[in-house]
Amino acid sequence: MNSNADGNGGQINVTAFQIGAVSLIFIVDRSFVYPRGGVTMAQLFEILYWFAMIGSSVVLAATTLLVCALGFKFFIKDRRRALGAGCIAFSLVSAALIVFMINYKFILAA
Repeated sequence: MNSNADGNGGQINVTAFQIGAVSLIFIVDRSFVYPRGGVTMAQLFEILYWFAMIGSSVVLAATTLLVCALGFKFFIKDRRRALGAGCIAFSLVSAALIVFMINYKFILAA
């Protein structure tokens, strides 16, 4: 889907993406292409990059906590000690890697 008229002789590009049941529509105005006090395309992608980094860090941390909780459930409640210990050990190693990633990407990046 493309639209080429904005009433001022400029060009507005409208791009639509279908991801599963969610439709994402991106409108790229000429202020992105030719910066006149607007946001440049590089700034837009930097914002999207940091949004993705923070989102993926949160998802990784939540998944690690879920695996750890599942490990404790297996170890204590279901009496599957080897599987529970494996889940707990995996979650501890992945938590250490997440802490390393956060330190490297967010804290020590400057």
